Amino acid sequence: MDELPFFEHWLYNHSEYPFFVVQEGHRIIACGGIYVDHRFNMAGLAWSMVDPKYQDQGVGTEFTIFRIKQIRKAFPDLPCFIETSQHAKGFYQKLGFRTKNVVKNGLADGLDKYFMELPAA
Repeated sequence: MDELPFFEHWLYNHSEYPFFVVQEGHRIIACGGIYVDHRFNMAGLAWSMVDPKYQDQGVGTEFTIFRIKQIRKAFPDLPCFIETSQHAKGFYQKLGFRTKNVVKNGLADGLDKYFMELPAA
């Protein structure tokens, strides 16, 4: 599944919310945004990506905690959520997120969509 058009659409249509980029020198090693989903009155983590060369080194954890703190500052009364796959759900569980709903093949064939929530502080 080619996600680039979905990513570009998100960047162009959510420009009122911050999107962060982590660099080491001139190399981008991680990126991701935050936003509010007004349908559910929740603040979300969006397009969380870490360069595979930097995975399992704490970069993703530190960057996700940073973005959660940004959500807590900007939207203190809102719970935080993420939509992710079965491949990343364990990562978010370790940070306190809990699975609220699972849609089988919700992201693509063989790729389930996990809706996970971190309660408001």
